[in-house]
Amino acid sequence: GFIQERGDAGGPAALFFGCRDDGDYLYREELEVREQAGKLRLFVAFSRKQEEKVYVQHKVLEQRELVADWVRQGAVVYVCGDAGGMAPAVARAFGEILGEGEVENLRAAQRYQEDVWAN
Repeated sequence: GFIQERGDAGGPAALFFGCRDDGDYLYREELEVREQAGKLRLFVAFSRKQEEKVYVQHKVLEQRELVADWVRQGAVVYVCGDAGGMAPAVARAFGEILGEGEVENLRAAQRYQEDVWAN
């Protein structure tokens, strides 16, 4: 995946990963090793593990200062997953943090990229 291809190149990396529960937590060991080594900031949203559902957009909003700071420093955002619900909700969260129209500006600059699919 992109994390393996990226390696240690570039600046800091953050991953907001969403899954239903531990059974869907792909690459968990690899991601946690990278986090423990200081090569990745990892934020995992479990939508079915607890009574109240937590989604990726919730984790993005919780880290609003980090997101805003990294985007100001030139970060590139990659959104992968469900095109129907997740991708628009994450885009709205970024818009709430960065300001109206900023997601479109990032898209135009190829700094907000989506690899999404319909379920």
